[in-house]
Amino acid sequence: MPITARQVIFRVDSSRIIGNGHVMRCTNFAKFLRNRGVDCRFISRTHDGALRDIVVESGFEQLWLAKPPASEVADMSDYSQWLGVPVSEDAEETIAVLQGSRADFLVVDHYSLDWRWESRLYGHARAIFVVDDLANRRHFCDVLLDQTVNRDKCDYDQLVPDSCKVLTGVEFALIDPSFSRLRKFSLSRRSTGGVKRLLISLGGVDPNNITLKVLEILETISRVRILTIDVVVAKNCPNLASLKTFCSSTKLKVSLIIGTSEMAEIMARSDIAIGAGGTSSWERCVLGLPTVQLTLAGNQDLVVSSLHKLGAAISTDLDHLEQSILKLFNNETRLKVSSRAAAVVDGNGLERIYRELTGGV
Repeated sequence: MPITARQVIFRVDSSRIIGNGHVMRCTNFAKFLRNRGVDCRFISRTHDGALRDIVVESGFEQLWLAKPPASEVADMSDYSQWLGVPVSEDAEETIAVLQGSRADFLVVDHYSLDWRWESRLYGHARAIFVVDDLANRRHFCDVLLDQTVNRDKCDYDQLVPDSCKVLTGVEFALIDPSFSRLRKFSLSRRSTGGVKRLLISLGGVDPNNITLKVLEILETISRVRILTIDVVVAKNCPNLASLKTFCSSTKLKVSLIIGTSEMAEIMARSDIAIGAGGTSSWERCVLGLPTVQLTLAGNQDLVVSSLHKLGAAISTDLDHLEQSILKLFNNETRLKVSSRAAAVVDGNGLERIYRELTGGV
């Protein structure tokens, strides 16, 4: 980003299908930029289950595009359906919302959008910054960020213009600075004590209610029943009623935390975790939180498999959840996973991105 940039627009969505991760990481980016004098606004489509609180509560204006005519997605693995409307229609609506303003940067974080949308919007921003994880489609942009672990720039050789600046790897992860601030504290406490506190965080939305299935399995494991368990979900989680019912009747010592702004603190005080392979994977790594990971969506495959190969997390499924959790009760195993997780990422990705875009200023 040119050091003179003063206005950035984010085009990003959330829903029960898309989840909250894209909005969360863009909000992290926006807060970082605001601290450097940049005005940030968000444009999002009105999907069912859209996250409506985090952006506004963080102090940013959020402009809404019309609700799609069809609320159901026939095939969740078909990212082109996630937009809900034709790409050309979304582009025209976005231009109308911009009302003639020309942002310094337009940040686009959406699996449904590609070069067709970006080329249409190009005249309405001085530069376009794409956030992607898939490397599966062409883009027309000035900067592209893919924070996937072990992602190589050459994966985008045929997908972006030659002039595009490509930033790849988890060292550029869009992680809230609150995690790096707690890194030293979190890592220092890993070598003391045993397992007393378990965190369950399977994405804010968790449309298939895997959280409840995990809790039902944990209820049968005697070593887990003595733990203090924190279950974190977002306010737009569609399964709050069933989770509240379970938590009020179970013999587990469980607290249901809904829509927290203190995720870094919760992770730092946890001894082990059960998580999904989304954006929060990098947050857990920053804090060295030993984690059993479940794959809840196709776009999480690479993250989960990579962290498992690195020994930075234990990959499993529901059928083998008990065996995987019990591995982390072993002190040597738990400390090894923690150390390898912490080595993956330090949480300073936003600083690195800013230096890249401002020429090191």
